[in-house]
Amino acid sequence: MKRHLLLTSVVAALVSQSGSALAQSVCHGTPYNGSVENAVQFPPGGPNFTRFWMGPLSSSRVYAHSTVVDVVLDGYKAMAEKYLAVKFTYGETGLLGGGQMKPHVTHWNGRSVDLFVPVINAQGGST
Repeated sequence: MKRHLLLTSVVAALVSQSGSALAQSVCHGTPYNGSVENAVQFPPGGPNFTRFWMGPLSSSRVYAHSTVVDVVLDGYKAMAEKYLAVKFTYGETGLLGGGQMKPHVTHWNGRSVDLFVPVINAQGGST
C-alpha cells in the first residue's frame, strides 16, 4: 500500500506544470524518430535524487526537453517534502540534439526519462 501511495504521489507531482527553464525546448518528430532543440541537461543530483550512473559517457546522455526537466525536478522537490528519507534515481534521458541513442528505441526527441521507483524499507526510507 505504501508503494502504491508513493508511486501515485510521484505521478501526480510529475504531471504538474512548471516554467522555470531559461530556454524553451522544441521537440520534433516522435520519441522513436525525432530530435530536440535547446535541450536541457539534468543535474547530476539533488537533495533526494541522483543519476543512476556517473561515468563520463552518462553526462552526454541526460538531456531532455526543458519542460520535461522542470516537471521531473518539481516532482523530486514535492517528494522531498513528503518523503524525507526516500532517495530517487533517474537514468538516461537523451542526447543534446536528440536522435538515436542506443540501446533505447525511444529517447529521440527529449520527452523520455528513465525513472527508477525506490523500494521503501520498514523505516520509511529507500534502499
